[in-house]
Amino acid sequence: MTPNPMEFRRPDPGNESVIDPHARFNGKYVSDRDLRIEGEASGEIECSGTLIISPQAKVRSSITAANVIINGDYEGDVDCGGRFEIGSTGRVKGKVKAQVLVVKEGAHFEGGVIMTPEGRASSNAPTPAPAAAPAKGGSNAPPAPAASGSQGSSIFNKQGEAPAAPDRAATSTGSAGNS
Repeated sequence: MTPNPMEFRRPDPGNESVIDPHARFNGKYVSDRDLRIEGEASGEIECSGTLIISPQAKVRSSITAANVIINGDYEGDVDCGGRFEIGSTGRVKGKVKAQVLVVKEGAHFEGGVIMTPEGRASSNAPTPAPAAAPAKGGSNAPPAPAASGSQGSSIFNKQGEAPAAPDRAATSTGSAGNS
C-alpha cells in the first residue's frame, strides 16, 4: 500500500514551495521557506525552512536546510542545521550533518552521520586553522598563540594528544526496526 502524500503535508500549506509529483527538477533550487518535493529533483537544494521529501519522490542532490524530513528516496549529502528525520518509508544513502537525528522504524539508512552540538550552526561553524598545529620539518617558528590568550587551555595546542572532537560521528548501514 502506497502512503497518502497528504499525510506528510505540514499544517500550513500556504507557506511552502512544492515540486509536484509530475515535475522533474535538475539544477540549483533555493527556497526562503519550506519546500516539499513530491516529484524528482537532482542537483543542489538550499532551503531556509523545512525540506520534506514525500514518499513517491526521488531526490539525488546535495541539501542544505534548517530541517529535513525524508519519506521517499534520497541520495546525497545533507548539511542540516537542526533536525534530520527519516520516516518509516524513507530510504537514505549519503552523509548527514545535523543537530538531531531521528530514524523511524522501517526506514533505511546507508551512510554516515556527524552530530553537531546545539547552538552551533552546522554550515557556518569555523574550523580550527591548520597553523595551530606544531610545525614539522625542523622549523624554529614558535607555535601559534591560543586565541583566548591563555596557554594550555585550548584543546588545539596540546602536544601528543588528539583534540577532543566537538562533534559525535556515527556510521550505519541497514534498516531501522526489526529485520
